[in-house]
Amino acid sequence: ERFLLDVDTEVVTPLSREVELAMPFGAGSFLGNGDLLADRAGGTYAIDPDQQARRVDEGRLRAVGRNHYAVERCDDTLQCSEFMIDARTGDISPAVLTGIDPVGLVDPSAHVSPDGRSIVFTDPTRATGVRQILDVSTGNRIDIGRLDAIYSPDPWTPDGSGLFTEIEGIMRFQTVDRAEPTDLDVLGAIAALVVRRA
Repeated sequence: ERFLLDVDTEVVTPLSREVELAMPFGAGSFLGNGDLLADRAGGTYAIDPDQQARRVDEGRLRAVGRNHYAVERCDDTLQCSEFMIDARTGDISPAVLTGIDPVGLVDPSAHVSPDGRSIVFTDPTRATGVRQILDVSTGNRIDIGRLDAIYSPDPWTPDGSGLFTEIEGIMRFQTVDRAEPTDLDVLGAIAALVVRRA
């Protein structure tokens, strides 16, 4: 069994069925406000920390980040369009989500950048763990190699210009502008990494 702990009140409650279903592989797609997003019949739902669900979009959920989430909407004739939604403002912009979620479930390794312009995800057509960064305005992709832990979140910079990855024991910083990654192995063993605004 899994439980929800409220760190303010220290109250422990069992997870609802909706929350359990929204956390495949033991991972969930959380927004920065604590809402868990779930892809269900009828659209995309947000489940708040009190485990109350509400529909936030009629489209299928494709990827989630701290501030944004991506959806695919289809009409009655199965003509589909993809969008990026700013969770804070509700602003919607067209997106190109080529290669993300081709098997019908939200990839727990797909993470939207803080600015909503890029998504890092596991390429399902390649060897296990091969990651790419997708530019959601153009559909261009950059290979960033195979990560050892494919479900752990990748620490994006606050402005979305790049992210930190660990590949074969080497910490790297990868920008989204197609530049080669910068190896940070000169730092020695890194036990934890936190990215925050200066």
